[in-house]
Amino acid sequence: MAIEGAIATACPARVATACTLARAKAAILLLAVLLICVNMHYFWSYELVEIKDFGMFVKTCTFTMYGHYASEMFVENVFPLINLLLSAILPEVFIFGCVVIMAVSIMKGRHRGDKKLREWQAKYLLDSESLDCLKVTFLVISLCYVILMLPTFTFTLFLQLVEKPGYVRYTYKYERQKNLALVFCAVSENVFLSFKFFVYVATLPRFRTHLGQLFTWCGSHRHHTNAIP
Repeated sequence: MAIEGAIATACPARVATACTLARAKAAILLLAVLLICVNMHYFWSYELVEIKDFGMFVKTCTFTMYGHYASEMFVENVFPLINLLLSAILPEVFIFGCVVIMAVSIMKGRHRGDKKLREWQAKYLLDSESLDCLKVTFLVISLCYVILMLPTFTFTLFLQLVEKPGYVRYTYKYERQKNLALVFCAVSENVFLSFKFFVYVATLPRFRTHLGQLFTWCGSHRHHTNAIP
Protein backbone atom coordinates (compact mmCIF):
# COMPACT_ATOMS: atom_id res chain seq x y z
CA MET A 1 0.00 0.00 0.00
CA ALA A 2 2.78 2.45 0.91
CA ILE A 3 4.75 1.68 -2.26
CA GLU A 4 1.75 1.97 -4.56
CA GLY A 5 0.64 5.12 -2.75
CA ALA A 6 4.07 6.68 -3.23
CA ILE A 7 4.05 5.81 -6.94
CA ALA A 8 0.49 7.06 -7.41
CA THR A 9 1.19 10.40 -5.72
CA ALA A 10 4.70 11.11 -6.99
CA CYS A 11 4.29 9.72 -10.52
CA PRO A 12 0.54 9.42 -11.24
CA ALA A 13 1.15 8.95 -14.97
CA ARG A 14 3.08 5.72 -14.31
CA VAL A 15 0.43 4.04 -12.15
CA ALA A 16 -0.97 2.01 -15.06
CA THR A 17 2.43 0.47 -15.84
CA ALA A 18 4.00 0.34 -12.37
CA CYS A 19 1.09 -0.91 -10.23
CA THR A 20 0.12 -4.03 -12.15
CA LEU A 21 -1.04 -7.46 -11.03
CA ALA A 22 2.09 -9.07 -12.48
CA ARG A 23 4.36 -6.81 -10.43
CA ALA A 24 2.31 -7.51 -7.29
CA LYS A 25 2.67 -11.27 -7.85
CA ALA A 26 6.42 -10.84 -8.39
CA ALA A 27 6.71 -8.91 -5.12
CA ILE A 28 4.77 -11.61 -3.25
CA LEU A 29 7.01 -14.29 -4.76
CA LEU A 30 10.12 -12.36 -3.72
CA LEU A 31 8.82 -12.06 -0.14
CA ALA A 32 8.06 -15.78 -0.05
CA VAL A 33 11.58 -16.64 -1.24
CA LEU A 34 13.11 -14.30 1.36
CA LEU A 35 11.03 -15.88 4.14
CA ILE A 36 12.10 -19.38 3.07
CA CYS A 37 15.77 -18.41 2.90
CA VAL A 38 15.76 -16.63 6.26
CA ASN A 39 13.97 -19.47 8.08
CA MET A 40 15.79 -22.31 6.32
CA HIS A 41 17.99 -22.95 9.36
CA TYR A 42 15.03 -24.43 11.24
CA PHE A 43 15.21 -27.52 8.99
CA TRP A 44 18.73 -28.44 10.10
CA SER A 45 18.98 -26.93 13.58
CA TYR A 46 15.62 -27.97 15.09
CA GLU A 47 14.33 -31.50 15.63
CA LEU A 48 11.31 -33.25 17.09
CA VAL A 49 12.49 -34.78 20.38
CA GLU A 50 10.75 -36.72 23.13
CA ILE A 51 11.21 -35.49 26.70
CA LYS A 52 9.90 -36.73 30.04
CA ASP A 53 7.69 -34.18 31.76
CA PHE A 54 5.99 -35.04 35.09
CA GLY A 55 6.24 -38.74 34.35
CA MET A 56 4.85 -38.40 30.83
CA PHE A 57 6.74 -38.46 27.54
CA VAL A 58 5.99 -35.38 25.45
CA LYS A 59 7.22 -34.61 21.95
CA THR A 60 8.46 -31.10 21.29
CA CYS A 61 10.34 -29.29 18.53
CA THR A 62 13.47 -27.64 19.89
CA PHE A 63 17.00 -26.58 18.98
CA THR A 64 19.30 -29.61 19.11
CA MET A 65 22.58 -28.43 17.60
CA TYR A 66 24.29 -27.55 20.88
CA GLY A 67 28.04 -27.92 20.58
CA HIS A 68 27.96 -27.18 16.86
CA TYR A 69 29.63 -23.79 16.71
CA ALA A 70 28.30 -22.74 13.29
CA SER A 71 24.72 -23.63 14.20
CA GLU A 72 24.81 -21.94 17.61
CA MET A 73 26.45 -18.81 16.20
CA PHE A 74 23.86 -18.56 13.44
CA VAL A 75 20.85 -19.10 15.72
CA GLU A 76 22.09 -16.86 18.53
CA ASN A 77 23.77 -14.06 16.55
CA VAL A 78 23.29 -14.10 12.78
CA PHE A 79 19.59 -15.01 12.55
CA PRO A 80 18.42 -12.39 15.12
CA LEU A 81 20.27 -9.68 13.19
CA ILE A 82 18.78 -10.80 9.86
CA ASN A 83 15.34 -10.99 11.45
CA LEU A 84 15.79 -7.52 12.98
CA LEU A 85 16.83 -6.08 9.63
CA LEU A 86 14.03 -7.67 7.58
CA SER A 87 11.16 -7.51 10.07
CA ALA A 88 11.80 -4.18 11.81
CA ILE A 89 14.40 -1.83 10.36
CA LEU A 90 13.78 -2.11 6.60
CA PRO A 91 9.94 -1.97 6.73
CA GLU A 92 9.90 0.98 9.13
CA VAL A 93 12.50 2.98 7.20
CA PHE A 94 11.01 2.09 3.80
CA ILE A 95 7.44 2.98 4.77
CA PHE A 96 8.61 6.19 6.42
CA GLY A 97 10.32 7.14 3.15
CA CYS A 98 7.09 6.42 1.25
CA VAL A 99 5.16 8.58 3.74
CA VAL A 100 7.54 11.48 3.13
CA ILE A 101 7.20 11.08 -0.66
CA MET A 102 3.39 10.96 -0.46
CA ALA A 103 3.16 13.92 1.92
CA VAL A 104 5.42 16.13 -0.22
CA SER A 105 3.63 15.15 -3.44
CA ILE A 106 0.17 15.83 -1.99
CA MET A 107 1.20 19.17 -0.48
CA LYS A 108 2.61 20.26 -3.85
CA GLY A 109 -0.46 19.00 -5.72
CA ARG A 110 1.66 16.60 -7.73
CA HIS A 111 -0.69 13.69 -6.97
CA ARG A 112 -3.33 15.10 -9.34
CA GLY A 113 -1.04 14.87 -12.37
CA ASP A 114 -0.87 17.22 -15.34
CA LYS A 115 -3.74 18.46 -17.49
CA LYS A 116 -3.53 15.60 -19.99
CA LEU A 117 -3.71 13.02 -17.23
CA ARG A 118 -6.72 14.73 -15.67
CA GLU A 119 -8.49 14.78 -19.02
CA TRP A 120 -7.74 11.08 -19.52
CA GLN A 121 -9.02 10.25 -16.03
CA ALA A 122 -12.19 12.26 -16.59
CA LYS A 123 -12.77 10.36 -19.84
CA TYR A 124 -12.01 6.79 -18.76
CA LEU A 125 -12.58 6.78 -14.99
CA LEU A 126 -16.00 6.94 -13.40
CA ASP A 127 -14.83 8.88 -10.35
CA SER A 128 -11.39 10.48 -10.47
CA GLU A 129 -12.04 12.37 -7.22
CA SER A 130 -12.31 9.08 -5.35
CA LEU A 131 -8.89 8.16 -6.72
CA ASP A 132 -7.42 11.35 -5.23
CA CYS A 133 -9.12 10.61 -1.90
CA LEU A 134 -7.69 7.09 -1.98
CA LYS A 135 -4.17 8.51 -2.27
CA VAL A 136 -4.78 10.55 0.87
CA THR A 137 -6.12 7.42 2.56
CA PHE A 138 -2.93 5.52 1.71
CA LEU A 139 -0.91 8.36 3.21
CA VAL A 140 -2.92 8.35 6.45
CA ILE A 141 -2.74 4.57 6.85
CA SER A 142 1.00 4.50 6.15
CA LEU A 143 1.56 7.33 8.62
CA CYS A 144 -0.50 5.46 11.23
CA TYR A 145 1.67 2.40 10.63
CA VAL A 146 4.87 4.37 11.23
CA ILE A 147 3.52 5.95 14.43
CA LEU A 148 1.72 2.96 15.96
CA MET A 149 4.44 0.44 15.07
CA LEU A 150 7.20 2.69 16.41
CA PRO A 151 6.93 1.25 19.97
CA THR A 152 7.41 -2.30 18.65
CA PHE A 153 10.28 -1.14 16.43
CA THR A 154 11.98 0.64 19.34
CA PHE A 155 11.45 -2.26 21.73
CA THR A 156 12.86 -4.76 19.22
CA LEU A 157 15.96 -2.61 18.77
CA PHE A 158 16.31 -2.38 22.55
CA LEU A 159 16.15 -6.16 22.98
CA GLN A 160 18.76 -6.82 20.30
CA LEU A 161 21.17 -3.95 20.94
CA VAL A 162 20.87 -3.38 24.69
CA GLU A 163 19.39 -6.37 26.51
CA LYS A 164 21.02 -9.19 24.55
CA PRO A 165 24.62 -7.88 24.90
CA GLY A 166 24.02 -7.66 28.66
CA TYR A 167 23.92 -3.90 29.18
CA VAL A 168 20.94 -4.16 31.57
CA ARG A 169 20.60 -5.94 34.91
CA TYR A 170 17.82 -8.47 35.33
CA THR A 171 15.77 -7.42 38.33
CA TYR A 172 12.15 -7.84 39.35
CA LYS A 173 11.49 -4.19 38.53
CA TYR A 174 13.07 -4.59 35.09
CA GLU A 175 10.93 -7.65 34.34
CA ARG A 176 7.77 -5.73 35.25
CA GLN A 177 8.81 -2.81 33.03
CA LYS A 178 9.60 -5.22 30.19
CA ASN A 179 6.21 -6.93 30.49
CA LEU A 180 4.50 -3.53 30.52
CA ALA A 181 6.40 -2.56 27.36
CA LEU A 182 5.33 -5.81 25.68
CA VAL A 183 1.68 -5.13 26.52
CA PHE A 184 1.96 -1.56 25.22
CA CYS A 185 3.50 -2.80 21.94
CA ALA A 186 0.75 -5.39 21.50
CA VAL A 187 -1.98 -2.81 22.17
CA SER A 188 -0.35 -0.40 19.70
CA GLU A 189 -0.29 -3.09 16.99
CA ASN A 190 -3.94 -4.01 17.62
CA VAL A 191 -4.95 -0.34 17.49
CA PHE A 192 -3.33 -0.05 14.06
CA LEU A 193 -5.08 -3.18 12.78
CA SER A 194 -8.50 -1.95 13.96
CA PHE A 195 -7.91 1.71 13.04
CA LYS A 196 -7.83 1.21 9.26
CA PHE A 197 -11.59 0.80 8.95
CA PHE A 198 -12.17 4.18 10.60
CA VAL A 199 -9.56 5.78 8.32
CA TYR A 200 -11.49 4.53 5.27
CA VAL A 201 -14.74 5.86 6.72
CA ALA A 202 -13.22 9.27 7.50
CA THR A 203 -11.31 9.84 4.25
CA LEU A 204 -13.32 8.10 1.51
CA PRO A 205 -16.78 9.53 0.68
CA ARG A 206 -17.38 6.70 -1.80
CA PHE A 207 -16.66 4.11 0.89
CA ARG A 208 -19.12 5.81 3.24
CA THR A 209 -21.76 5.79 0.49
CA HIS A 210 -21.33 2.09 -0.22
CA LEU A 211 -21.28 1.32 3.50
CA GLY A 212 -24.54 3.21 4.00
CA GLN A 213 -26.09 1.39 1.05
CA LEU A 214 -25.00 -1.93 2.53
CA PHE A 215 -26.59 -1.18 5.91
CA THR A 216 -29.74 0.10 4.19
CA TRP A 217 -29.99 -3.05 2.08
CA CYS A 218 -29.43 -5.30 5.12
CA GLY A 219 -32.10 -3.40 7.08
CA SER A 220 -34.66 -3.52 4.28
CA HIS A 221 -33.93 -7.19 3.57
CA ARG A 222 -34.38 -8.08 7.24
CA HIS A 223 -37.64 -6.10 7.39
CA HIS A 224 -38.88 -7.86 4.25
CA THR A 225 -37.96 -11.28 5.70
CA ASN A 226 -39.79 -10.58 8.96
CA ALA A 227 -42.87 -9.39 7.04
CA ILE A 228 -43.26 -12.73 5.23
CA PRO A 229 -45.94 -14.80 7.06
